[in-house]
Amino acid sequence: MELLSNMRRVSRLEVCPICGRGDWCLVSPDGTMAICPRTAEGAVKDLSEAGYLHEVHPDYVTPHPAPHYEPNNTVKVDFKHLSDIRRERAKPRLHDLARKLGVSVDALRRLKVGYNDFDKTYTFPERDGQGNIIGILLRYPSGPKKRIKGSKSGLSYADAWHNGSVPVLLVEGPSDTTALMSFGLNAIGRPSNRGGYAHLADLLSDFPDDRNIIVLGDNDRKVDGFWTGKYGAIQTATEVSKRLERTVYWTLPPDGMKDARAWLNENGGDNPTSMRDCFLEGLQLHVVTPPPVIRSFVPFQEPISLGSYRQEMLKRRLLSLDRPGDAGQFSKTTSSRFKRFVEAYGERCWELESLTVEQLREITESVIREVLDLDAFETEVLREQSDQQILNEKRREMQKLLAQELS
Repeated sequence: MELLSNMRRVSRLEVCPICGRGDWCLVSPDGTMAICPRTAEGAVKDLSEAGYLHEVHPDYVTPHPAPHYEPNNTVKVDFKHLSDIRRERAKPRLHDLARKLGVSVDALRRLKVGYNDFDKTYTFPERDGQGNIIGILLRYPSGPKKRIKGSKSGLSYADAWHNGSVPVLLVEGPSDTTALMSFGLNAIGRPSNRGGYAHLADLLSDFPDDRNIIVLGDNDRKVDGFWTGKYGAIQTATEVSKRLERTVYWTLPPDGMKDARAWLNENGGDNPTSMRDCFLEGLQLHVVTPPPVIRSFVPFQEPISLGSYRQEMLKRRLLSLDRPGDAGQFSKTTSSRFKRFVEAYGERCWELESLTVEQLREITESVIREVLDLDAFETEVLREQSDQQILNEKRREMQKLLAQELS
């Protein structure tokens, strides 16, 4: 079995040294042994169904060279340098691409679109959340896209993507990004309908709270009901909302258009501001709120004993009871919601852990009573009690009938 596992199958280029055929037979890596199922004469051993083992005559020995393995290419591609070179070559061709896509030349320039003369492809740099170019996406004349070897999928955005006071829209791919940029919107291209969450969270970590983050999915519903663009937009909005701990919106293009570029080509005009306003007004936004985050207590600066810790906690809780206005602790400045919380409620936050069970029950009950119609509630309770009595009587009657039938 060990001998068979090391044997190589013959081919038309490397025929069997025993029968001269290019199929079925096996030859050892050094060429000195062969297993031929056709020729029994001269065999040194009968291997039953496997064939006959032969020693190859020295004149016919053809050792197979050891497999040649290419070493791994450890040289990292300088995508920024490559992108700069391609940008220079693209300058005389950007008008052709802009006409083909239906976007502005300025948007293509700001996205640093390049061109490769060798394979006639346009290049779109992709970045991480810090602005570094980590890959290059190729667009072939016939339409297909692929990335240069060694590229990592990233985001497509301009250097000044955050300027202005309008929302930022997270779209699919660089083409839709240039479409929104053409009429004055801030846009970031995602590498696919799902993906790029870490880069997006990094890039948007300092985005102002008073400007919306909107995930725009493609309107590409299939005949079977599967909706890749919609589901990807919802998942992206959910993931970005969780990572940023802020509200994020998702939507589909207005007027039933497939994507942002299709909308631009259909409704384009000479007034970018008017187009921008029409596009935003046509969006039906869906809210995605971040899940609640549970954080541990900030440890004391100096280690203390367990007994001292318990006494300190008891002291703080006793001081905070019945004093929600001026007790509690300062809000955490590191929280992404710090500014909004302070504006709405003040610098101190109130811990529900500081309240007793009785106090929590009283607060909850008082709030419920403020919004509850007690007369209607008590009437409904009496009605439920009456219905329950009727059901109990019916149940007893049925039990009697069943007992009579069984007896």
